[in-house]
Amino acid sequence: MEKIKVCHLTSVHSAKDIRIFKKQCCSLAKAGYEVYIIAPNAVSEEIEGVKIIGVPVRKEGRFYRMFCLTNEIFQKALEVDAAIYHFHDPELLPIGLKLKRKGKKVIFDSHEDVPQQILSKEYIPLFLRYIISSVYSIYEGRIIHKFDATITVNENILHRLKRNNINSFIVSNYPETTSCCNTVEKENRICFAGAINEGYLHHKVVEVLNKIDDIRYSLAGQCDLKYLEKLKQMPGWEKVDYYGVIPFSDVLLLYGKSKIGIAIHDYTPNVGGKEGSLGILKNFEFMAAGIPIICTDFNVWRKIIEEEKCGICVDPHNLLEIESAIKYLINNPEEAKRMGDNGRKAIVERYNWQNEKEKLLSLYTNLLYDTNN
Repeated sequence: MEKIKVCHLTSVHSAKDIRIFKKQCCSLAKAGYEVYIIAPNAVSEEIEGVKIIGVPVRKEGRFYRMFCLTNEIFQKALEVDAAIYHFHDPELLPIGLKLKRKGKKVIFDSHEDVPQQILSKEYIPLFLRYIISSVYSIYEGRIIHKFDATITVNENILHRLKRNNINSFIVSNYPETTSCCNTVEKENRICFAGAINEGYLHHKVVEVLNKIDDIRYSLAGQCDLKYLEKLKQMPGWEKVDYYGVIPFSDVLLLYGKSKIGIAIHDYTPNVGGKEGSLGILKNFEFMAAGIPIICTDFNVWRKIIEEEKCGICVDPHNLLEIESAIKYLINNPEEAKRMGDNGRKAIVERYNWQNEKEKLLSLYTNLLYDTNN
């Protein structure tokens, strides 16, 4: 029996992006689909049953990416001739519309709250941000109304998408349930692996380190050089072990050696302000690793932390709260272990990709057999 072709498109993300490749495309390939990813600067190859098609990026800059690169992606998409096209970037909305006009099933996957994200772009003059944000919202709504479905990662974005496309769903970025590494001996370490930028307020954590004896901060991920230099000038930096970008297998070892996972994100618009977002994946990774969490007191995360009893929420701008939370978990190892075990249990039972995968596969099945669109 001939396999049904499905094709994922991105002009921004890596072809091996965790959400796009590992979770969605590999899951679809295992379910029996013939799966393609078209992505910028990717090596054209087949991995785990997923066929990757690379599109060379010949110039830098937003203008080239939005108007030239997207057209090349569209041409590659036509060559694939898939039954379902699933795209992951707002700048591909016009491409999705062109594919829909050719009779294809089209899904828009909104990873971020784009209108809110625009409001936090410092390179855009402040008075223009609100205008651009409003214009984008109207533009997005008019286009997604014509698509077969949209998916996203949290309730806030879902509410906006559903105003224009009733066939909208959450497929969360929950982790695999296999990422536990509790066989390594624990050290007096807090840890973080991911985006090292101002949004995650690493400078606040480094400042607090200087007030706590016998503690180290294991830090891994890509860091802007200017921000890295700022961190290195702080007195607490001598307690930081910075590993740069490392494979996920090494991230698991890093988590395994640590007693606490810490993700102190600011109340920025792109993560939902005070409400927060489930798209902050670090906390789920810490839970999967079986270590207690210290995180921002976002409303959405406070609810999870309190229900699952797996960590401590803090005001990200209150250094005393951050310091007290670290000291409490270091000085109360049995309670810290209990929190870590609770988080791990919650991942196994509820917050895992297996459940989200079933939502994705169900959506694809429904679209293929829906004769109304």
